[in-house]
Amino acid sequence: MEGSRLLIGVSAGIDRVHSIVVREEAGGMLWLMGEHRYREVLRNPDQTTLVERIRRSVVEAVEDAQVSMDDVAALGVATMGQIDTENGILLLLPRYNLTAIPMRRLLQNYFDLPISLLNIVDAQGIGEHRIGAGKNISNLVYIHVGYHIGSSLLISGQLYKGTGYLGGELGHTIVDIDGPECECGNRGCLDAIASGPAMGKKMRRLVAQGRNSLLKEALMQVPSDVSGAMIADAIDQEDELTIEVVEEAARSFGLGLANIFNLLNPGMVILGGEVINEIDLFFETAVSVAREKYLYRDIKNMSIVRGMLGTTAGAYGAAVYARQALQRKEDAPSS
Repeated sequence: MEGSRLLIGVSAGIDRVHSIVVREEAGGMLWLMGEHRYREVLRNPDQTTLVERIRRSVVEAVEDAQVSMDDVAALGVATMGQIDTENGILLLLPRYNLTAIPMRRLLQNYFDLPISLLNIVDAQGIGEHRIGAGKNISNLVYIHVGYHIGSSLLISGQLYKGTGYLGGELGHTIVDIDGPECECGNRGCLDAIASGPAMGKKMRRLVAQGRNSLLKEALMQVPSDVSGAMIADAIDQEDELTIEVVEEAARSFGLGLANIFNLLNPGMVILGGEVINEIDLFFETAVSVAREKYLYRDIKNMSIVRGMLGTTAGAYGAAVYARQALQRKEDAPSS
């Protein structure tokens, strides 16, 4: 079809991979042609594992779309860690102690087309900005709360990463100087207080000290098997310990939200991730605290919303980012 082109977007997180094939029509409309999803929790991956899970998912999505790779204009891959977007290198994945993985070059062994690489939370933010809750909002912050807390900042519609691709680490802003130790080595990071694993860790500690909970059995398993949905169900059943831990974590997260508004005053903050999507008490408490602590609390322009795209945000954002990178290349003056 004249004026249209195929794009592939991949979101490869800790526990799942989602790939989509979309057709972009003239005017920017995206039509889903095919997709592939699978759940797989990474344990001790190496670079071969990271690349293979992406390759496999892309192939499956293309087959589902019933198109040829020869017709695909660009591939965008969103993954965890610190990313050198210019050179397509996974610079650092602290959770697995992986460094300097040339993801673009490795993927080009399988796919002969332009490949863009970006951080998964940045992709989620781009997806929500392009076709989700933040559509038509020039300046916004997207925050993911799940295994970790990460954020992406879009200024005038463009992703901002700061010097050295290190921006967006909201999870490592400190809200309690004497708080629990974070895996980064500091104490009191939001990630160590308000992420899903942080809440689970605190609940396990309290249960081990003799507190009772409907989630006691699941909490004491190794590894723990407590999901956001299970926490939400325990809250619905008025489990005292669960409510206490979630409210405390959400209050700390709300302080982080207030800090963002006081520093940046964005047009919108969009929240996503399993904790946000599954646990209403966390979302409602955090928003309430943010409004209370916002410097200009009497001004009615503080917009904090849930994302619209759910688990599809990263894949759509990766596809959009690939198209943007392709457009920049096409618009660049020839040397």
